[in-house]
Amino acid sequence: MMVSALCGIIGNMTGKKERNLQIDGVRLLFILAVVFYHYTRRFTEQYGVSTIDFPGLDKLGAVAVGGFFILAGYFLMPRKTDGFRLRDYYLKRFIRLFPAYFLCITLIYISVHIFGLPGREVSFQDYLLNIPFLNGVVGKPYVDGAHWFMTYIIIFTILAGIITKLKIPAKVYLPVWLLMQITFKVVLVNVGSNFWLKQGYKMIGGDYVVYIVAGIALAQIMKEGLSQKCKNMFGAIMLVALGELIFIKSFIFALATLVVFVIIILAIFKKLAVLEKIKFLGKLGESSYILYLIHQNIGYQIILALVGFFGPQYAIWYGLGAMLSMMGISYVIHKLYEAPLQQKCLKLCLIGINK
Repeated sequence: MMVSALCGIIGNMTGKKERNLQIDGVRLLFILAVVFYHYTRRFTEQYGVSTIDFPGLDKLGAVAVGGFFILAGYFLMPRKTDGFRLRDYYLKRFIRLFPAYFLCITLIYISVHIFGLPGREVSFQDYLLNIPFLNGVVGKPYVDGAHWFMTYIIIFTILAGIITKLKIPAKVYLPVWLLMQITFKVVLVNVGSNFWLKQGYKMIGGDYVVYIVAGIALAQIMKEGLSQKCKNMFGAIMLVALGELIFIKSFIFALATLVVFVIIILAIFKKLAVLEKIKFLGKLGESSYILYLIHQNIGYQIILALVGFFGPQYAIWYGLGAMLSMMGISYVIHKLYEAPLQQKCLKLCLIGINK
């Protein structure tokens, strides 16, 4: 009954997955939650400078990251599979992800190399391994520790392309994927782990499979032409994926993720009118990927510089100032570099826009 009711609510709405200001606004709220966590609790842990703390702050960033993965799952699979070309799919994703990533890790590496950042310096060799995303696989440090997220996005992108190319239906690969993740998790927890088990678990998506599966299942429910039986099945898969968070994390964490999931659904269907009224959220949300990429190490440098100059008593205000600065920098990079370069690359490669 619960699955049918949920699928009925979602299934009666349009299934188009178009970008809109509300989704961009939600993306911005997610990344701001991550940035706030990094500039407060995480910064205090790293550098011993008191900022601000409150119950649940340690979960704020993790819940927001889960929201990012759910959105990634929702938009991950191609809309149309007729005439699907694996090369075009990967090339389009490469154009979406790589130019901004390359610029940001280069700026971060140069900034840390020149001005320093205790405990976060990396060698030039590590920087070179970061460029093709190999560092996350071979165990070398990230230019910026927040970029662990990119390792999983690349893994999910590779798997999505292979699944689509092999024409494996969602009703098959979603439960199998989830079952594989659960099996790995049980083995790692109860039997013990070694390097290869950990790498195998990472290569299927690790703990983040639950979010990706939930996002893909949501996209499947919204597809036109599916029977109610199919929608119910995908709804059940979605609920199992979200329910697993109770065992991986906690009931409170799962409940918070469910709230995030509902917010995403409302944004997809443009039911969060307040995000339309606060237009700068959507505009800045367009640069949320850049903000995620560039905020941590350079933000820490800004805060530490202010602490050294003015003293540590106003550290929370330094963090808020760094947040505003990084939002501005991200927006400029998006407008002057990311968006124009993506358009030029898409035109040069003659890639269709269909997902």
